[in-house]
Amino acid sequence: MLTVAEETLTAIAAGRGQQVTCLLYGQEINPETYAVCKADMLLKGEGESAEHIVGGAEWSTLAHDAFPAREFDFMLANPPYGKSWKKDLEAMGGKDGMRDPRFRVMHQGEELSLVTRSSDGQMLFLANMASKMNGQSALGSRIAEVHNGSSLFTGDAGQGESNIRRWLIESVPQAHRKEVRNGLTNCVEATRKMRVGPSGSAFRSGPQTTPSCCGQEPWW
Repeated sequence: MLTVAEETLTAIAAGRGQQVTCLLYGQEINPETYAVCKADMLLKGEGESAEHIVGGAEWSTLAHDAFPAREFDFMLANPPYGKSWKKDLEAMGGKDGMRDPRFRVMHQGEELSLVTRSSDGQMLFLANMASKMNGQSALGSRIAEVHNGSSLFTGDAGQGESNIRRWLIESVPQAHRKEVRNGLTNCVEATRKMRVGPSGSAFRSGPQTTPSCCGQEPWW
């Protein structure tokens, strides 16, 4: 996923007479998928980027963030649908003990819990990536994730899923969302041309010239 994204960005830039340098980062819990990703990068001469790929059974994106201090220009994820994350939730202190800043945010003077039901953690991947948007550049960040339709309507008002939608919509009013449905009723949500400032304000972005890219795969 990361190398294909890099090839696409490079081709788009070349078509516009520009050059880009892509710094690739990724996290993968499945040992086999992690090994394949590493090998693919090494075979393609991406040795430096291969050092930024973290993975293995202990590297859950939710419970063990590999890049807590980093921000990215482009982020991609294919989170699992309807997969329990109860084990991760317990490791993070449970709903009441959750202190991870990715999943507890201040919004309009109110602390919001973004912790979803333990039976389905797919929307937490979106919250995770939103927390890593580039807040230092006017170019902002772009996020693309593959979800099923449940992320659009699950969760009552005040619950984690609803709070994630509220936080994104109210904090990032210039976000663009697209839905593409196929026979499996999956949808693609794209959040682009945006970054969130320290107070939750939104800024429009333009073309990326020195992008970093982070990819996250399912943890099963």
